[in-house]
Formats: sequence, structure tokens, C-alpha cells
Amino acid sequence: MRCSRPSRPLTSRVVGAALVCCVAFVPTRDASADGDLDRLEAMWRRGDYARATQELIAYRERTGVRTLELDYMIATSACRMPARRQLGNEFFAWILQNYTLSPPIRAQVETQRQVCSTSATPERLPVTAPPAMVGVGIVYHGKGGTDFRFDAQANGNSTGTMVAAIPPEQFAQRLFAPSDSTSAVRSIAKLIGPAFEVQTVGHFILAGPRSGARSAGGAQPPNPPAGGSTTQNARQDPRDMVQQMAPATSPSADELKRVGESLEQYLEFFVSEYGMRRPSSLITVYFAADRSQLCDLARSLHGIDLAPGSIGYSFPADQSMVGWADGKAYGTFAHELFHVMVRGNFGDIPPFLDEGMAALYEVSGFERDRAVGVPNWRGALLRKYWAERPRIRELVQMNRSAFDDVAGSSDGPGVGGKQAANHAAARYLMLYLQDRGELLPVYKALRNRKVNDRPGTQGVALLESVLGRSLDAVDAEFAEWFGKLSP
Repeated sequence: MRCSRPSRPLTSRVVGAALVCCVAFVPTRDASADGDLDRLEAMWRRGDYARATQELIAYRERTGVRTLELDYMIATSACRMPARRQLGNEFFAWILQNYTLSPPIRAQVETQRQVCSTSATPERLPVTAPPAMVGVGIVYHGKGGTDFRFDAQANGNSTGTMVAAIPPEQFAQRLFAPSDSTSAVRSIAKLIGPAFEVQTVGHFILAGPRSGARSAGGAQPPNPPAGGSTTQNARQDPRDMVQQMAPATSPSADELKRVGESLEQYLEFFVSEYGMRRPSSLITVYFAADRSQLCDLARSLHGIDLAPGSIGYSFPADQSMVGWADGKAYGTFAHELFHVMVRGNFGDIPPFLDEGMAALYEVSGFERDRAVGVPNWRGALLRKYWAERPRIRELVQMNRSAFDDVAGSSDGPGVGGKQAANHAAARYLMLYLQDRGELLPVYKALRNRKVNDRPGTQGVALLESVLGRSLDAVDAEFAEWFGKLSP
């Protein structure tokens, strides 16, 4: 099976290397779904496109909600009216540029764009689709024992496979209001079984394997490099409260609580700094004791066969994050929390900003009440692939496919190398903007932009306006800044 026979073993010389995945599913509304949006969807399904277009756009403006589901209904409604066909084309271009789309959904969106001028009834988006994984992988080479040569050799996004269709109603049953923590613990404990410790902290349900628990036949985490533990190496910078790396132990109950408290701190920072919305449902965090157990959890919880190299992913339908992590090394979850949170009111976040900011916080710490990203292992990748790295102007205009690992190669300047360079460049651009105090203004400008049929060009113009200089000048400054960073 794909998950049980990875193409490369996992570990890293560069502290913090991991593969983070975001499963691309059509958003599923929970039991407290907005009745107004349900009414508008029924209007769209009846074919009342003129009224649906008007009211869907009004809903989008009033609530600030931006989702694939909503924008798809606007696109397919507007394009069926000759006077509003241009608006429909703008929304189709917007969708293809900004949303994470699995191959079947991308094909459906492109087909609907082509038949937009006909009177045919638009196809509904499927409730689920094969997952698209977002992240970066790591590898090691060696003869075994302690004779390892560690390398961070990153892929871009990879693809998982859906092996079981789980009804949406089951996912909805795993959603709990923050005030219903007692029922949440009882329900998740029943779902996950007695081998897991379950508790709640703030907005999080935390489920971790009890001491000594391993999946049957599960492979143990790789040995740390000779010369000290990876956790000790990760603590060299006092701000590095969150590291992204493969763990060595299962989290204890106390460590689960500390992880929950730290994730709650990140959640509050995302709310206060970026105006994100607190989730209406608790976020469930599943810790795997080893990679074999991670694969088992992905199949049993979500019907997914993970791609080789995966050590974590998030799943919107039941507001969950699943990862191979312990109570000390949990950067996977800090990364995924950004993806989960930002979709509350910025679902159409540009890919470079989404991937870059999530990666910024995977290795970070707090200075007073503000999370601060610090240089990490992606810097080594950016140096390695500097010749393939995109210029800032190009990076800003990339769609989601630019972060996909099409070939699965990461050992040269082919597709995998370019994807690694794209991810690393996005992360370090965020670090550069953070250091200059320009990240928040850039985030707000892009969040508040209007739908346009040339979103990439629009993004360039917005950044140049906010930064007060051309992106060519920014690129030169970025290269000089990066060159001065310690390797």
C-alpha cells in the first residue's frame, strides 16, 4: 500500500523537516450551517440564476465568507446570463487561481467554464473528492545504524487516494461547539478507542496514544542523528517553541495539555493579528505514535490512503488535524492550524500567501503575545534550489498547481526541485516581510481585494502599492537580505 511502503525513509539533518498536508475537499457545513446560505443554494439548484447571482454576491460581501462552494455557485449562475457572463468568467478564473482543487474538481470547474454560455444545468460539486496533499517531504540516505547522511529534499504537494467514501453525516457528528467539551471527549474517545488519551483545551480536542501504544506492526520513528537528540538541537534558539520534525516518543497527558495550550495561543494570535474568526466548532487534533499508525488513522477516520512521505494533514469536513508528532515537536499542527483558521474568512487566500504563512509559523515562538517566525530548514532548500527559485513577481502570480509535486522528484532541478524552491521562497518571503513590518499590511490588502479575472496581475499591483516599490526592487532586496542570513 502506498502509505505503508514509502518511497523514501523519513528523517532530517535540518531540524524541523516534515511533510504537511491539507486535504482538499469541498467545504462541508456543519449542523449549525447558515440557513441563509442553504436557502441560496436551493435557489441556485432551481435555476433562478439572476436572483441567485445577486443574493449570493450580497451574502459574500455581507459575511466576508469566501469558499469554493460559494464562488462556484456565483460563477455558474452569472455565466448563464448574457449580461453577466463576464462576471462568471471572473469568478471561474478566481477559483482556478486561488483554491486548492483536486484534479477531478479542477476538471469539472474548467468544463463548466467552457459550457458557461449554454443553458445546461450546472453540475454540483461533489461532497468529497480524492485529496490533494500540500507540503514538503524529507529523506535520509545511509547504511543503517548510526551511519546516516541526512538531507532536506522537499517535494511539493503530493496526492493521496480516497479508499473509502465516508458519509458526510459521520463527519458532521464529530463537530462540537466549544461549550460541549464533555460530549466531545466522550464521542472522540469512543471513535478512536481506548489506546488513546483524549482531553480538551480551549478550542481543541487532543487525542494522543497512551504510553507504549503502537499500531500493529508499526515502524518505529527513525533514530536521531548521532551527537544528540533532535529535540535538543531544536532548542538552540529560545524562540523556537514550535518545531516541525519527526518525533521520538508519544505525547504524555501533560504534554498533550501543553500542546493544546500552545495551539490555543496561536489561535488567539491569528484572531488578534489577522482578524481570523474563531472556529464555531472544536478542532480535533489526532497524534500518531508512528507513521504506520498515522496511515491507519487516515484510513479509519477519513478513508484516505496517504501519499508516501506524509506525516500530517488537515481535514476540513470534521475540523481535524492528524499528524505524527509528540508533545515537543508539533510544528505540523502549528502549520495546519493556519490553514484551518484562515479559511474562516479568507478561503480564497492566494497560494503563495497561504503556503508561505503556514510555513512561517511551523518554526516559531512568541515574543510577548506575537508569534514570530525564525529561519528554519527551508533556508537550506532555498539555497540548494536558488537557481530554480521564482522571482517575487512570478511567485505572487502562481496558482495552486505551482506548489504540486507532479513528478514526485526532489533530487534535482526538475519538477520536484522547482516545487521545493517555490515552497521555500514563499516561506522566506513571509519571513522577509515579517522582519520589515510589512506582512500584516500585505495580508490585509490581499484579503480585502475584489474578484478579478486576472488575479495574478491584480496581486502584483496590490503588493507594489502596499510596499511602495516595484516587485523587481523587492526581489533585489530579498536576495540581498537572504544572502546575509546565516546558513
